[in-house]
Amino acid sequence: MKKQQPNIVLITSDQHRKSSVGCYGNQDVITPHMDRMAREGIRFDQCMTVSPVCAPFRASVQTGRYPYETGCREAPITDIGRFKGIGDYLNEAGYSTCLIGKTHWHKDRLHPLEGYVPPENRLGWKEWYGTPKQVSYNSYLCDDEGGIKEEFPGQYEPTLQTDWAIDFIDRQTDDQPWCVNLNYGSPHSVYGIDAYDDRPAIFARIREINKKLGLGLSEAQLQAERLQSLPHILCPQHLMFEVVPQEFLDMYDKDALTLDGDVPDKWETLARYYYKEYYAMITALDHEIGRVLEHLEKTGAIENTIVIYTSDHGEMLCTDGSPRGKTRPMRNALCTPLLAWGPRAGVPAGKVVDALVNTIDFLPSVVELAGGTPPEDLPGTSIASWITTDEGPRQDAIFIELYNWRAVYDGRYIYVLNEYKQEPFIKPTRLTDLEQDPLEQSNFIDDPAYADVRERLHEKLMGFVERRREYLKEKEAGA
Repeated sequence: MKKQQPNIVLITSDQHRKSSVGCYGNQDVITPHMDRMAREGIRFDQCMTVSPVCAPFRASVQTGRYPYETGCREAPITDIGRFKGIGDYLNEAGYSTCLIGKTHWHKDRLHPLEGYVPPENRLGWKEWYGTPKQVSYNSYLCDDEGGIKEEFPGQYEPTLQTDWAIDFIDRQTDDQPWCVNLNYGSPHSVYGIDAYDDRPAIFARIREINKKLGLGLSEAQLQAERLQSLPHILCPQHLMFEVVPQEFLDMYDKDALTLDGDVPDKWETLARYYYKEYYAMITALDHEIGRVLEHLEKTGAIENTIVIYTSDHGEMLCTDGSPRGKTRPMRNALCTPLLAWGPRAGVPAGKVVDALVNTIDFLPSVVELAGGTPPEDLPGTSIASWITTDEGPRQDAIFIELYNWRAVYDGRYIYVLNEYKQEPFIKPTRLTDLEQDPLEQSNFIDDPAYADVRERLHEKLMGFVERRREYLKEKEAGA
């Protein structure tokens, strides 16, 4: 008898680093539902993003391809529809499919509204609830013509997105499996705040808050020309606007939080406000995930549903010399949570997996969970067997790329190369040892004691770089 295809809930958040979840050892952040997923399911300890920026991650998770293949390396693109996506594969497997929330893999000059993706670029998802890329309140739904279909003034966007997911689940029938891809924007900094349009006033307000609270932001950081695109990351947003329900902010005392050991003293006050806001947004996100889990139980859909949670990349939070951000080839930007839960759908309980996992592994994993065979031409490795049995594949390395740098991670070391258009063309720039130096305070790139490690990882990473170059060369030639 053929095994019944499971329903799948694939949840992706934005900028949620691995170290900011209770089940990964954080004693401050409140994440009871994520912790439950780990306790009753699987916690993957070695998941890293393929690229520490929203757009390339999202294009890669949907297509199973590296950023250099999708062309979505730094910013959204317009022709991603030439690839087959998760929705396409699931439709072929007989699934009812729905995508909700942030996409950020498409850019259309004729229809610049954030959240709009034309039907031909939706990668197979039949139901579509596209929202702006990064807001907390005053969200909207996009229509198929690039306009606004419906507005939701004053409503918290993650709650709206959960409501849409629950509605989709309620409309499904027992004779067809289904998959919903729920893409939350939290706990990323918020865009789309109307007051940011009044730049002189908001700059003055940031200066006032900085002086009053002693946040430690320098005058160079506060210069207007540097602030044109950065007010959303320089000043903790909850000090100026409503970005998360107050009940979640009230759960945290900023002075009681434990900061990363590499937060500089000059930014301790600033970091405490950041941590309070960041953790509040994570707890609000956890609450929404809890609503999904509870609804699956209430309706009985839990009997045959697998829930997967991850994030597109991490967050630096005042480490490595920047107040907020990502883009670094470092643990806080690269390491993400990955949890799988399905207590009645065959997912083992309480298992911790240390196998390496990368973004490009998600598509083949979802295809295999749905009962299909992952395409052989995709570069990723399916981790479906880790989710449904006691064993699974082990990769010896994973690759990451962004802008002009490429990196390889083997479970302990992160080795980084920078690529240039002129000589030296290739330059090794960083080698970190997360076992000996978990805060990445040292760069071992020139340390003779790491010569063998450097040589081994260089050879492996150059293999990736050459494959990338060959692909781009063939694409440019029209092959």
